[in-house]
Amino acid sequence: MLLSFHSRALTVIAVVCGFLGVVYAGESKIDRLVAMSNDRDTFINDISFVTDNKGVVLNLLYVTREGGKVTAQKSFSVLQLSEADGAVLEEERGVKAVSLHGKVNSQTGQSSLFIRFVANGMTGEFKTCAMQAVRNAQGIWQLLNARSLKPITQAKMLTWALGFRTIEGICPAELAFD
Repeated sequence: MLLSFHSRALTVIAVVCGFLGVVYAGESKIDRLVAMSNDRDTFINDISFVTDNKGVVLNLLYVTREGGKVTAQKSFSVLQLSEADGAVLEEERGVKAVSLHGKVNSQTGQSSLFIRFVANGMTGEFKTCAMQAVRNAQGIWQLLNARSLKPITQAKMLTWALGFRTIEGICPAELAFD
């Protein structure tokens, strides 16, 4: 069971997915930043912030769904985002294929983030795309495109045989390749 996004619990919020689970004490909420899909399968990956009642980010939550059912879940501390490896969202055969990096500033409600992904697994080439996470007037965190500053609610990872070509909705068009 995954509690609905932007819902508030008075004492405890529990995010449970089969054998995986995270429990946050106190009044907490989940602000979904983006739902990411790709062109190779039907999985949807939700990237969310778990916050307290003042909008302070407690954790990053990465939930994978297929057909409406949660199939996997990862939780990362705010500190992990600022470390060298970042929050490793996807790993394949020891390669950190997709990771999220940056610093979350809960006091100002403005955060700079970037997503790093493998563009060519043969050569070890990675690409990065910048984003911003901001807390809006309603106290809900949302993701913004770094160039247009427009909200991003959905993104699509476009793949090729050796990695990812781009992430539509997040990366600039000139970063994509055929």
